[in-house]
Amino acid sequence: MQRRPRSWLTGIRWGVLDLSGPYRAAFDTALPHAKQVADPFHMVRLGNDALDDVRRRVQNRTLGHRDRKEDPLYRARKLLVSASENITDSGRVRLRGLLDAGDPYGEVRDAWHR
Repeated sequence: MQRRPRSWLTGIRWGVLDLSGPYRAAFDTALPHAKQVADPFHMVRLGNDALDDVRRRVQNRTLGHRDRKEDPLYRARKLLVSASENITDSGRVRLRGLLDAGDPYGEVRDAWHR
């Protein structure tokens, strides 16, 4: 990128990139005037990671452990990170039931709805 003419570089106003530190640092060095925008894949991944952290924290607090196959929140994990339009009506019923059983204060449900 440094071999490009300065006029070409100054014409770049936006850059879509992932959120890793090295990419951001290189972007800041090469194009300090341009705005950085995270790509959709990485934004969804960040949201899913945060939701999974809440799920594990709640499960650990309520049951004293996490990620055992018989636990309601563990059984709900795949539905929680599925795109809403891909969840069937029976999947929604199952998810509600699992959240009712394993999420007594609605923390996972709140994180899922955000």
